[in-house]
Amino acid sequence: MNGHRHCWKAAPNFAFKVSGIGVLPLLQTCKAIHSEAIGLLYNTLAFTVHDLATFIALARAIRPEQFSSIQSLRLDARYPDAAFDHPVDCVSINDLRLLARNYALQDVVTRLDFKVPTTWVVSCSLIRRMKGLRKLKVQLSRRYFIKTIISNATTNGNSTYDELILGPLTELSREELDFSVDVDWPAANGNEMKNLPFKLKRGRRRMKAFMMEGDTMDTEDWLN
Repeated sequence: MNGHRHCWKAAPNFAFKVSGIGVLPLLQTCKAIHSEAIGLLYNTLAFTVHDLATFIALARAIRPEQFSSIQSLRLDARYPDAAFDHPVDCVSINDLRLLARNYALQDVVTRLDFKVPTTWVVSCSLIRRMKGLRKLKVQLSRRYFIKTIISNATTNGNSTYDELILGPLTELSREELDFSVDVDWPAANGNEMKNLPFKLKRGRRRMKAFMMEGDTMDTEDWLN
């Protein structure tokens, strides 16, 4: 139950305090109620996720048809985290076996360029599976992706952020999807990306730092 609690109710000292609505015991006590109400749970609620690992865990924990039926998702990834770490702890053994098999079938040259998918890439891949999604809002901060920016440092400045972070999102093109992305970094050399499948907003706003309960220090201005 600790893992499930992590998904649906924030820990006491977590920066995002969310009150559980307390319907889980009711759904657990009656199979008939569960079968009738479970569809409404995913079709009508707006899901907000602050941790990519939690999002991946959610996709693994519920049935594929339930995950695909989610219609509204807000992915708020604006705090430093392991966005570009390998999500080995989040994927199943079967996923890892399939990954190893596909790798083994590649030629030597392809193997040399092989990279284990990161948490961010896996998250974007999972979003593409959400065929019922009608509204998607993604909020990103450069601080969240500091690891990959350092490891993939180039001479192109901020284009690194656009190419490595926004790149996977450009594959989420869908006409019926209300898709917006907010970032807190400027366009590289003032050159804005074109023909994007989402509405891109660049800006900053002030947010409380991701700290333990009781601390009051603010960060610099972050995106709205």
